Amino acid sequence: MVSMKSMRIEDWLGFKELEKITGIPGSTIRRYAERFSRFLPAKTVDRVRKFPPDFVDIFKRIHGFYQEGRRTEEIAGLLALEVATTYDVQDVATDVTTVSTVSSPTPEILALLVPILDRFASALERIAENSARTAEAVEKRLAKLEELNNGFINSNFKKQLAQEKDSNLKISSKSDQRLSRDEIVARVVKLHGEGCGAGRIATILKKECFPTLSGRGFWGKGSVRRIIAESTSK
Repeated sequence: MVSMKSMRIEDWLGFKELEKITGIPGSTIRRYAERFSRFLPAKTVDRVRKFPPDFVDIFKRIHGFYQEGRRTEEIAGLLALEVATTYDVQDVATDVTTVSTVSSPTPEILALLVPILDRFASALERIAENSARTAEAVEKRLAKLEELNNGFINSNFKKQLAQEKDSNLKISSKSDQRLSRDEIVARVVKLHGEGCGAGRIATILKKECFPTLSGRGFWGKGSVRRIIAESTSK
């Protein structure tokens, strides 16, 4: 289907005017005009190449495609789908130029699109494969970490139980020796005389499995300080 529209040649734009309107450097616009002449036919007026005002959007579109990182052949394929395929600029003696557009892609454009679409499909397949491999690797890694974590927790738990069992046995052994209050106090006073603080004395008594004066609980700074204070006040 062919659509027709008329544009006054005085309204057509040169490179300087296009640069001012689009904000794209003039050298870049010239390069676009050469690369995509199929979509951007120009008319020479007084030795100046000019383009229809409607082409401003096409130049902006091309610039946007390059900013997105697309390649020239890919842009050509996209233009074939988005804008008119060919333009037939007719030389007329009047001040009106008639431009005819063909909206359906030509066989050449279709041939150009085929490899682009093939590459695009291949890229999608590679992305899907990589995503699947990545998901599988992440799942395996998480399973391994969970296994290691469970092993670590179980190992520490078993070690802690063994230590508590050993500690209880030692405490029980000390208790079986029936240490008197005076013996326990003497040990605290001796350690204090050697320069040990309350915290250090409590730690040593725990390691040596000395029972507390009450026979219950564990040694702490407060218990040690009370014994030291009582022995000092005597």
